[in-house]
Amino acid sequence: MLDKPESATPAVRKAQKFTRTPRHPGHNDSRFTHHDMKFSPPHLRLVLEITLAAALIELLIICVVPWSLPGISGWREAVAGAVLLVLLLGPLAWWRGVRAF
Repeated sequence: MLDKPESATPAVRKAQKFTRTPRHPGHNDSRFTHHDMKFSPPHLRLVLEITLAAALIELLIICVVPWSLPGISGWREAVAGAVLLVLLLGPLAWWRGVRAF
């Protein structure tokens, strides 16, 4: 390979040092850094579990609503599906979110 002259390579900036902001007196400052604010695996798992639950509940609703309410169609069927989704998924998502942390 051909060697590039050093002037052709871009300059790399040094990362700025993280300075801690003052916290309230009871805060354990030695263990908290800016890295703690990243999207961690437990948060990702929670989002994936709630998304999967929403998909499965919606699939169940799509199958059950026409069978249980045979006379409705159009916007009434959509409203019935939305209400059932909120009633079934809401408490499940709340319970899972509270239990996660």
